[in-house]
Amino acid sequence: MATTLKYNTWHADPTREPTMEEAHRPLWNHFIRTIPEADLSTRAVLDFGCNRGGFLRLLHAQKPYRRALGVDIAEAFIAAAQTLVGNAPAEFVATTDLSPWSDCFDAVDYYAVHKLLFRLVKTE
Repeated sequence: MATTLKYNTWHADPTREPTMEEAHRPLWNHFIRTIPEADLSTRAVLDFGCNRGGFLRLLHAQKPYRRALGVDIAEAFIAAAQTLVGNAPAEFVATTDLSPWSDCFDAVDYYAVHKLLFRLVKTE
């Protein structure tokens, strides 16, 4: 059984998360424009490091997908993503274990996760 590492939030001040989403929206729009497929309606998408699900909502508004899974280790943001999902066919989970979904996805997004990983490093 895999060990699951979870956090409540990424920021010390969780009220900053909505503004982070606004700041990332231009990057997400750029990324969506670079996706070569015009039609994602038959595709399943994984967003690793989904935060509050903003990228998946934006992607579905521009290039509707068949289904999506948003994964993050910040439990409060997964709860927010579930509330904000709207009409996007997306599921959100707080986990580090993707084995239940092996071989389920046609596309994976981890666009900004590398910038956040430094926050998990413990300093001594």
